[in-house]
Amino acid sequence: MMWWSVIGAAMAGDVVINEVMVNPIGSDGDSEWIELLNVSEEPVALSGWRLRWAVSASTGGEHVFGSSLIRPGDHFVISGEGVGGGDVLAVLDLGNASSNADMIQLIDADGAVVDTLVYGTTNTDGWVDDSGEVAASLAPKPSEGESLSRIPDGVDSDACGDDFMGTDDHTIGGPNEEPMVDTDDPADDPADDPGDDPVEDFEPSACPGAEAIKLNEVMVNPDGADPGQEWIEIYNAGAVSVSLSGWSLVGGTSSFGLQHAFDASVELAAGGHLLVGGDLVPGADVLADLNLGNASSNADAVRLLGCDGLPADTLIYGGSNEDEWVDDDGIITDRLAPKPSEGSSLARISDGYDTNNSRTDWVTTAEPTPGYDNPYTEPVECTPGSEWVKINELMANPAGSDEGAEWVELFNPEDEEVSLDGWALNWGKNGTYSGTVIFPAGTAIGPGDFVLIGGEWVDGIDVMADLDLGNAGSNADAVQLVDCDGAVQDTVVYGGPNDDLWLNDRGEEATSLTGSPGDGQALARASDGVDTDRSGDDFVLTDDPSPGESNPEKVPVVCVPGDLEVKINELLPDPTGSDDDNEFVELYNTSSVDVSLDGWGLAAHTSKWPGIPQFMFPGGTVIEAGGFLVVGGESVDEADIEMTDDNDISMGNSSKNPDGVRLVDCTGVVQDTVLYGEAGEPTEDFELKDDLDGVSMAAMPREGLSVGRVEDGVDTNVSEDDFSANMPPTPGAANELTGGGGSGDSPSSGCGCGKSAGPGGGGAPEVEASAVAGVVASIALFVAMRRREDPPVEKL
Repeated sequence: MMWWSVIGAAMAGDVVINEVMVNPIGSDGDSEWIELLNVSEEPVALSGWRLRWAVSASTGGEHVFGSSLIRPGDHFVISGEGVGGGDVLAVLDLGNASSNADMIQLIDADGAVVDTLVYGTTNTDGWVDDSGEVAASLAPKPSEGESLSRIPDGVDSDACGDDFMGTDDHTIGGPNEEPMVDTDDPADDPADDPGDDPVEDFEPSACPGAEAIKLNEVMVNPDGADPGQEWIEIYNAGAVSVSLSGWSLVGGTSSFGLQHAFDASVELAAGGHLLVGGDLVPGADVLADLNLGNASSNADAVRLLGCDGLPADTLIYGGSNEDEWVDDDGIITDRLAPKPSEGSSLARISDGYDTNNSRTDWVTTAEPTPGYDNPYTEPVECTPGSEWVKINELMANPAGSDEGAEWVELFNPEDEEVSLDGWALNWGKNGTYSGTVIFPAGTAIGPGDFVLIGGEWVDGIDVMADLDLGNAGSNADAVQLVDCDGAVQDTVVYGGPNDDLWLNDRGEEATSLTGSPGDGQALARASDGVDTDRSGDDFVLTDDPSPGESNPEKVPVVCVPGDLEVKINELLPDPTGSDDDNEFVELYNTSSVDVSLDGWGLAAHTSKWPGIPQFMFPGGTVIEAGGFLVVGGESVDEADIEMTDDNDISMGNSSKNPDGVRLVDCTGVVQDTVLYGEAGEPTEDFELKDDLDGVSMAAMPREGLSVGRVEDGVDTNVSEDDFSANMPPTPGAANELTGGGGSGDSPSSGCGCGKSAGPGGGGAPEVEASAVAGVVASIALFVAMRRREDPPVEKL
């Protein structure tokens, strides 16, 4: 009773949401929990308080507290039955922020908001934080098994993105543990990156002249065959001659191997160059059978060892340092020189210039100078980024040959100029960034301006680069912009699926991907510079590239996952005459609300479902409640959305095996599947499956007739029960034998029905007064289809 006597009304901020588990490992049911913390010096009674949570304006829940009390400094846990150790049991159903931000809120007995947590990637639902404004600072989307934890414990700035982090180290019912912080001061060593510590066993060479002898230029990827043509140039930046007796060159693709050991006869004069190369290298001072890496899939390295066998100088080059090469600061580094193209050398920006940072010290050059001075290149002055500059458009799959024709466009949406000195554009396939171009000194992007990076056949380029971007033919590829400190500024992941586990800008596995570009198609931001960190939402495929110029405004894709309410309702796989431009698929919305199809896709195949759908719905696509939407070729008058050569789903005619069409939402979840074909068992290599992982199929219709649901939208997931074949096509309208009425056109006319059909707009055709015979024919047709028999032609 003493506690209750001193309890007053809680003030906002007295109690905070301190840690939450919204996405437990395995099933979420009964395993979710929320931890509160009383940060005040007084006990707080929670009687009549509420915890509410929501994943959308219409989906959520709440828990109302009984006679509960939180003492000063205490943690208080609300949990499901499967957690154990909680203070209050509750049935929680928290959102995982799978496609948009979700919200948890604590409200006192008077209805005042005490604390709010908004977490996820984009806040398109407009959740309001404790400042009273739409939340712009969001806590991260937690991975499975991660909690969202306040760091430091109980500190609340009302900016969720600043206050919370995801962690695998849960502290349910106790203080949150702050992560270990590296105390390295980069000012103590300008060449050191924050958070990098030298490896324990690294020791540099102490040989006489070791500070002066440098790797100066290397040829790792000669024109044509490499054997006998590779070379390494060494330079003496000191004032005295140095004997290289006992020195050696090592290099490799995953570990250092001996390339050449110098004998006592080799001495390098002050200011002199020494050319070490194969028997096909003109003017080589020392012959050596070198075997250097081309950094084809990962970074490679060359190192000069002093007479004591310790590192005197190191060059690391390529896209990503998966092999954990160590630089001359003893650091496992991501400060890499670029990957040279065939015939180009890697050269120091001036003879002997060395900051121990391969990224800033080296450039690629198409005009090698073996044995001679390197042309002077202005040293870069590193200006770290602030995630302003964006990859705005890219051409990964030019029409014709890709070589020299690929390009990437950057855009600065802010009102200040940004220096790009020493920044890098990385690209990769198979899960590894294997290519890099580093921007030279003097590269800047003004406010509202563009910078175009590309090959020799690209008009108007600002930075010449030999790009080798992936076409994402069978798996996702990626392009990434990093600043001169190696911090990621922007990432685009395109194609699919993401089996290689490319990461987005939040350091999470990318689940939102753009489509694979067809020949001559560019990937362009729907709106210049607008970035949600979801490539599939931000980018569109376009047949009208605009390199170096503003992208035409497109409606951006806003991903809304499906709820199995939109169905494939009718399809015409075998039109009369040519199939090209005459096929269609009709969708039907069985729900009472409009459904966004942004980023959804239609996939069709004859043996195996493709990794990503061939047809993708653009931003702004909506199918109205109870309405139809038709996707068809350009000859389908009723089509709401037209298929083109680049996104044609091209349904099969079931000549050997059943064929299929599948509807997939923007998160990759299958919403509906239809299989159709001739009777008989599929062959052994048949991999198409229906929604029950079986091979139930509707009958294959005759030429010019469609496959349609017996009753619009009714789905048992068994195609042979749900669909009938040989229906007169009714794109955008109710299927004719399910109460739609009307005789339609002659079946032999294919899809020339002439009905007006838009999203949700297609109505049933009128029944003429003289159509009694047509009704009789329809009944006969219905009976025949239910028996899987072809109806008499004369009764159609």
